[in-house]
Amino acid sequence: MEVETAVVVPLHDYGKYLNVCCELINEEWPRSTSARIHSLKSSCDNLPTSLILILYDADGEIVIGHSKISPLHKMPNGCFVECVVVAKKFRGKGWGRYIMLETEKYAKSKGKAVIYLSTSDKREFYEKLGYSVCEPVSIYGGRSVLQTNNNFISSILSPDLFKSTRSSVPTSTPLPPAPPAPPPPKSNFSTSSKKVYMRKVLT
Repeated sequence: MEVETAVVVPLHDYGKYLNVCCELINEEWPRSTSARIHSLKSSCDNLPTSLILILYDADGEIVIGHSKISPLHKMPNGCFVECVVVAKKFRGKGWGRYIMLETEKYAKSKGKAVIYLSTSDKREFYEKLGYSVCEPVSIYGGRSVLQTNNNFISSILSPDLFKSTRSSVPTSTPLPPAPPAPPPPKSNFSTSSKKVYMRKVLT
């Protein structure tokens, strides 16, 4: 692979590749075209930013990869890589590593010191790039799904819940035994999931 024949650039500076990029991502993660286009159009200089990997050859130029960097509102010096994809026919040739390194450079140029991501099946790949497993993070400004669900479950099972119920009944009225605690709600976060969160300090 000759990296001199490729470049990673912001999609919003190369609007002519919007539809091509949409098709590339939807081939890996199917979604309605309109929803995908709407998401890609949100790309801007200050994050979120969609980056595309353009390969130049004798036949012209072709988009073979994409990555998206989103801000972490609770971590001003951090960012989150939402997705990284390389066209299937170009995999196994080092382009995944190349676009990740260029994505890190772009994040650093925007003042980011730490980069996060999640993966279900590429943990070894990211470890080779210097990433390590970390606690879940949320790109939406709140706590992680795991933290939120655990707090919700704790609030349901808290003895204070029954204390407040009992105190609202006149003391002269005999009280029946407190009912058993309800089962915790099903969590969207599966402890058996292979998905892990990873981070890397940019140097």
